[in-house]
Amino acid sequence: MVSGATSPNGIQLGGCFNFRDLGGLPTASGTSIRERMLFRSDALVRLDRIDQRQLSDIGLRTIIDLRTPKEVDQQGMCSWYERDPETYAMPLVAWETLPTRSQSEGWRTPEPMIDAYRAMFAEGSEMIAAVLTLLATDAGMPAIIHCTSGRDRTAIVVAVLLGILGVPDEHIAEDYARSSAGMRRSLEWMRANDPVAMATIVKDEESMVYTPPEVMLGFLDAFRGDHGSFDDFVESIGRGAEVTRIRQLLTAGG
Repeated sequence: MVSGATSPNGIQLGGCFNFRDLGGLPTASGTSIRERMLFRSDALVRLDRIDQRQLSDIGLRTIIDLRTPKEVDQQGMCSWYERDPETYAMPLVAWETLPTRSQSEGWRTPEPMIDAYRAMFAEGSEMIAAVLTLLATDAGMPAIIHCTSGRDRTAIVVAVLLGILGVPDEHIAEDYARSSAGMRRSLEWMRANDPVAMATIVKDEESMVYTPPEVMLGFLDAFRGDHGSFDDFVESIGRGAEVTRIRQLLTAGG
């Protein structure tokens, strides 16, 4: 049996492989991200009653689903048995914008991944603005942000959100690198439970688990080259009030 994903703050979901709590990450101002308020994950379609009870117990209110409509049609949605959180379909990019299989198989060096992330962000910046608006509402959190694997699109949205909150680049990159273990768990599950998908989808296992900190650090550098500071980006999309509210909700200490 392949074990699921364990949050560093004690939540273990048997139906996810790349789930974790972003709580505890430090900010440059001496605060930290509150625990059990914001999570990142791969798709939630395999959650069982035990998983859902844990999420219900923390008061989960919002699920932000970054998958495309085609992925949702192919993979399905989670059928909730316990408290039913609001799920928002917020595809970061169109299906045609996602890397092709041959492109993603070549992701063994930082540069092609940085370029792909930069393109995904450019395509999805309006959706990121919508995510900020949603999280700033009174019922926005606790929240989970997820895509299919939790590695790429989720990483982009989470990186920008953490950057806005003042988490230093090295900590954003360290969190990104943790997806390698989650991707390995996902491959183990596919090998044991879905050999057809394993044979048809997975052509290069090492590229699928390639998440070195250098990729995220490169994306953050590219982001600043394109948009200036995170505050500049927030101003450009007109979400200053929302970000102020999110900082109040998500940061503690200092």
